[in-house]
Amino acid sequence: MRFGKTLLGGVALCALATAPALAAKAPNFHLGGMVSRAITMHSGATHTKTTIRDPKYTNLTSTVTFTGTISEAGYYKNPVLLWSEAWFYGSCGGEVPNEKGKTIVQGTAGRVKAGTVTGNSSSCNGDFTFYGPLYDLKSKTATSDSFTFDVDAKATKSLYKLFLVGHTNLHID
Repeated sequence: MRFGKTLLGGVALCALATAPALAAKAPNFHLGGMVSRAITMHSGATHTKTTIRDPKYTNLTSTVTFTGTISEAGYYKNPVLLWSEAWFYGSCGGEVPNEKGKTIVQGTAGRVKAGTVTGNSSSCNGDFTFYGPLYDLKSKTATSDSFTFDVDAKATKSLYKLFLVGHTNLHID
């Protein structure tokens, strides 16, 4: 019986000792997308809430796959921002500074470069700058294309590094 009380007492003491470490302030980041896009993109998530529990954890990567359909007639040699996202502090407390977009894997039927747009978010009120892939279809015969585009940010004096890895799969009509 004494062993059981000692064990329970030890568990309680450990819980009290670790509670202050878990209660340390760690920022919460959100990933928000635009309300409207140039084309309908189907995504697993357009708004992602991160839950960083440890303030020493400084890198966060969120991976999303976007899938959509474009027409050759409307998009051939007509650059279009396909989707756009932005990183926010907390519950839409403001944009994370030092944000940028960059192409990681180039498409084969078109060229991708970084684009920006200012507008409303699907999850936060106000006007914000969003980053995404500016896609320029170069092939009249392609039926599909895929590429990878990142939206990266550095927050709190570059302590936190945030990465959105956006894989995009296009069907071309």
